[in-house]
Amino acid sequence: VKVGQVSMSFFPEIRLSLKNVSVGASGDARIEEIRITSPISLYGSSPKEIQRIDVQGATWPVARLFESPFLQASPGATPSSVVIRQIHLAKSQLVVGDMGLRDLDGDLNFTVVGGFQNASLLAADRSLRIQATPGPQGVILSIEGNGWRPANTVVFFDGLRAKGVLQKDRLLIESFDTAALGGVLKGNWLLDWGSGLAMAGDAMLTRLDCTK
Repeated sequence: VKVGQVSMSFFPEIRLSLKNVSVGASGDARIEEIRITSPISLYGSSPKEIQRIDVQGATWPVARLFESPFLQASPGATPSSVVIRQIHLAKSQLVVGDMGLRDLDGDLNFTVVGGFQNASLLAADRSLRIQATPGPQGVILSIEGNGWRPANTVVFFDGLRAKGVLQKDRLLIESFDTAALGGVLKGNWLLDWGSGLAMAGDAMLTRLDCTK
């Protein structure tokens, strides 16, 4: 981890700020700023508990996400030396290569031992909402979209409902039901980036408007 700048403010509250943070030898995970309110809680004996951290402008690869201690802590584990209970995200993105979900806001909540509990993410324009919880095979996703247009595409989803599982090297959408292109599209989809980028899926199209 590399930190470009560290500063402390005392008004209107005591706050520790870390800017230009990069993670990994290649620096592929980046954060514009991390703000820790009441850093005095870091003093004293372990385990230390931080109620909330604010993260702004994070660019985080999915593979790096699964290397974090948050997803490795089991419910019965001993608390780590520092336990974070909530991370609030703003203007952040989760990426796979050149693809990704951008301009995400939301909250990641953690257990008393620091393990991942759940997350609620929302696109900045409120067109996409993602609920995430830990599961035996990965992170279980429930996705809802309304007027959502994926970045760098011409496809526009009037409505979207999907359920899936996110793993370190793949995203499996077990079912999706969308209103798009004037009709209905239902099916499943697999995106695998373990060795290159590969996609597969099945879909049923109904009443699509060919002019769209």
